[in-house]
Amino acid sequence: MEELLRHTLTARSTDTDVIHQADLENCGIRNVKLRDYQLCGVSWLNVCASQHRGGILCDEMGLGKTCQIVAFLAVMLQRKSLTSILLVCPLSVLETWIDELKRFFPSVSFLVYAGNQDQRVTKRAEYDPKSYPILLTTYELCINDQEFIASFNWEVLIVDEGHRLKNAESVLYDVLLQVCRKSRFLLTGTPIQNNLMELYNLLHFVAPTYFAKKGRSAFVNYFNSQDCSDLATRDAQLATVLHPFLLRRTKHQVLLDLPPRIDLIIYHSLAPLQKKIYRALLTRNIDVFSAVVDEERGTTRSKLPANRINNLLMQLRKCVGHPYLFDGLEPEPFELGPHIVDTSGKLTLLDLLLKFLYNPFAKTQTAVDLLIGPVHKVLIFSQMTRMLDIVQDYLTLMDYNYERLDGSVRGDDRFAAIRGFNQTQESFVFLLSTRAGGQGLNLVAADTVILLDGDFNPQNDLQATARVHRIGQTKPVRVIRLVGRDTVEEAILSRADAKLKLSTRILGTTCSSPEDPGAVEDLGAVLKFGLSRLLDQEESKIGASDCTLKPDLDFTQILGETDVKTWHWLPPRANSFSDHLSDWVVLTDSAYKCELTDEDLKVVEKFKKAHEELVEKERNQLLREGYQTRAQGTIPSVKLNGVDPTSSARLKPQPTAQLAERKVNSAEATEARRQKNLETAKQRAAAKLEKRMAWWKSVGYSSWSVFREESPTDVNPNSSLEVDDDVFDVDESLNETEADLVPPDVYYIIGDASEPLQHFNTTTYPTPAFVCLTVDQSGSWPEGGFFGALARRTLVPKNAYELSSTMEDLILGDCHLIPVFPNTANNSVTLSVRTFNDVLLIADNASQRLPVDINFCGLLVAQRHSRRSQSSGDPPELLLDALERSLRSLGKACRCLKQCSVHVPHLGHGSRSFQWYSVERLLWKHLVKRNRVPVYVYPFRMPYLYHPSTPYRPYLA
Repeated sequence: MEELLRHTLTARSTDTDVIHQADLENCGIRNVKLRDYQLCGVSWLNVCASQHRGGILCDEMGLGKTCQIVAFLAVMLQRKSLTSILLVCPLSVLETWIDELKRFFPSVSFLVYAGNQDQRVTKRAEYDPKSYPILLTTYELCINDQEFIASFNWEVLIVDEGHRLKNAESVLYDVLLQVCRKSRFLLTGTPIQNNLMELYNLLHFVAPTYFAKKGRSAFVNYFNSQDCSDLATRDAQLATVLHPFLLRRTKHQVLLDLPPRIDLIIYHSLAPLQKKIYRALLTRNIDVFSAVVDEERGTTRSKLPANRINNLLMQLRKCVGHPYLFDGLEPEPFELGPHIVDTSGKLTLLDLLLKFLYNPFAKTQTAVDLLIGPVHKVLIFSQMTRMLDIVQDYLTLMDYNYERLDGSVRGDDRFAAIRGFNQTQESFVFLLSTRAGGQGLNLVAADTVILLDGDFNPQNDLQATARVHRIGQTKPVRVIRLVGRDTVEEAILSRADAKLKLSTRILGTTCSSPEDPGAVEDLGAVLKFGLSRLLDQEESKIGASDCTLKPDLDFTQILGETDVKTWHWLPPRANSFSDHLSDWVVLTDSAYKCELTDEDLKVVEKFKKAHEELVEKERNQLLREGYQTRAQGTIPSVKLNGVDPTSSARLKPQPTAQLAERKVNSAEATEARRQKNLETAKQRAAAKLEKRMAWWKSVGYSSWSVFREESPTDVNPNSSLEVDDDVFDVDESLNETEADLVPPDVYYIIGDASEPLQHFNTTTYPTPAFVCLTVDQSGSWPEGGFFGALARRTLVPKNAYELSSTMEDLILGDCHLIPVFPNTANNSVTLSVRTFNDVLLIADNASQRLPVDINFCGLLVAQRHSRRSQSSGDPPELLLDALERSLRSLGKACRCLKQCSVHVPHLGHGSRSFQWYSVERLLWKHLVKRNRVPVYVYPFRMPYLYHPSTPYRPYLA
């Protein structure tokens, strides 16, 4: 350590090169005045670069690290105009970086390396560091296109959300380490996520000369020692080592004008169904508990099965969240209703909380004033996207406006959701997954954060809450954790707090706690916590009413009052800070901790004995039936090709030059094979298309597919109409020529989605009606559900679907439009008009009015058929890419008519990887927003909530 200390003294930053605001303006910085601490940050970055090393800018989230980096890049480019800079960030914040560069550094030329494969090929061809000194891209593309990224000698590398590189064995870490050999900088608000090993990996990345790989173990062992006798000395030495390479400022230190933030916990109990599931999970996994008990006694013979414990912990967390996170517990057929709230203590509490946040003045207002709201805008975070699905159903039930962002939401939709929430007062709730929505976003329009569940890594929760409490926030903030009383959630919160203590000691941002950071690291302790109290409650409340889940909470006393004029939070009354005020509220201004009790261990013993009795009973039953049992033996060592995989022998490493040459040759060969395969595939597709066209012509078959996107040459052979996709963003008055038309939007209504197919003269919605559903390529029409309802009205779609399959005309991404006529229609018309193109030929050229009554059944080929799913009875998988192509074609068809409407059931419901939010986004994007077509969704029966004429607008354009 003494050598490391001496070495780092040579990297001490100086104050001789202080950068001022005027210097930045001379470098091209505009539209921003940096604060003093930000100018210090730019100066520190400049010193690091001048010493040909990197650094970690780890200011607390929300202190403006992005604008500091933009200013630093301006300084670098003025010092050396030909500097090549690679800026890598998560996809979710790519748009933010683009906006910040354009706004603060308008004179710089930069290239955004993103998009699909064809777009990236074009950008690779046009990129020149002399023309574009900054290349902005994402983590994923650095890995996928590493050959292109590594072909340039980058002088500066900037990695946003740099804690992504905490694992030195990851592919991204290795790729970025190789592409830039000079100055590497990381931006992160949480440099210490779990342990010192991860911090050392970051230090090695930015300054490998000072923090070599071989010194990692010594560094971690020395500074992570549990010897308290010289703890102060080691902490001082650690601060000395980190000072030149790590710059950390907190909001409390530099943002004295930032509105206050209050963190608190609100407890909830479990609903009766949740308690039954909780107990069943513990009973079913008694072997895990046996290992826990044995370890507690010190009599364990084998290592505790951590993977089994982690799996059980996840199941218990799901149970505390909502029972419907388990398959098969939702009522069938599913209907939105109060049961979503009543079956979960967490949703019950969330329901009460959101009603208060929507309008905290409800108790003091007259009936006329009750239309006010939403008063407080809310971010809701969860670790599980399925939990977000349930909350989304609840928000739909309550008719709350919301946005959503998780890993399934695509780039353009991400930015639209963020803009919609920040710029629209009607948006009440923003649903976010902690991992996807907790990095780099600016959501200061909200003033309240609700964490439905905690993360084992507390830094993820901190990242999430920093989306609100940051520069630009003008309102006081409340951060609320909903925690299940006496469940694993309490123990997880305590375990996370121990990790925060480690970060606190190293970064020195707050007062450290004398508690041992490793005291609650045992996952078994997390499992055992609260068992006795939870099960005592279950036994004492058998038969109790669900109303016990709805206590009379005074949220005004807990959270504070709201200013009537500004709608800002006011400071809560002093007595609300008392831990004894309510069994439901605890503020987290001090270290949080939970402890095991002897009663918890006794309950584990009780479970173990009950399980042993059950196993013995089943064994005796098997013996009576004539079965034989045998004890498990040891698993022999397995050898592959004569080599024991458990052997410590390693292959001799090859020289670096040889590896590099093999890598280049392999990449060239791979690219050549890829090009050859593409050419072969095109030739085969052309031959197949020609053969298919000849077959169709010989039998007189006409395809129902419209605007097929299979390939540039593979279009609908019967289509006489081609539409350029760019046209669809021009005419904003489309489909709005009559005042009595329904405004384009997504409407959730009661009824049968197949019914509009036989309504030809109605004023309820624009006609013709397109009744659409998703199908696979099998050609097998299901008998039940919506398919059965459709077949009972008319067999035309079923027959067309089966014929299309016979003619090999079902391609993923297709949209087949089958005309449906009234029973009284003229036979000559029905025989001459078979396809959508035939319909356009008889339409009036000027008004596009149709001379006959007609509707359409749209078959969206967006589900992948597989024999495995068919044999198991599972619905085919819904492919969002194929669905988007289908809806794009449907939108083009709708645009060809003067007016129309689209009617759909819950598309893809029940299929694997089903995510209604993504489907809903595609409907909005391609039908409502782009083509101004009203869309009616018939997902479930809600007679007490919706009326067919009442629209639900989850998004605002």
